[in-house]
Amino acid sequence: MPYVQFDNTGKIISTTEFQTSLDEIEITNEERESVNLNQEKYKIENNLLLDISDTEEYANLQNQKQKERRKKILLDEIDNLDKKRIRALCEPSQRVDGQSWIEYYTLQIQEKRIELVQLG
Repeated sequence: MPYVQFDNTGKIISTTEFQTSLDEIEITNEERESVNLNQEKYKIENNLLLDISDTEEYANLQNQKQKERRKKILLDEIDNLDKKRIRALCEPSQRVDGQSWIEYYTLQIQEKRIELVQLG
């Protein structure tokens, strides 16, 4: 997921433009190294480098990234369960509790799809 930086008018500037802006301000090598490791933590405003890690903006960005990671995990899990359902169709059998494997996998997939919808 590419990092998006906004200027003070709300216009989106790219990572390259962010780096160019970073080159135009006076910062220490330690600050530059820190920015290079985690650009999302910083914002350039009025030619000043600001640490925004304690702001709502940063928290929202991190929450969105976490949601995207969880969505990817859920989609991968659904894909794996779909493969198991196909196998269950080809080799029908019952679980120890009497439930069919196809029904078991289908219920798991439904739960994961509900979570996906809740994530937005």
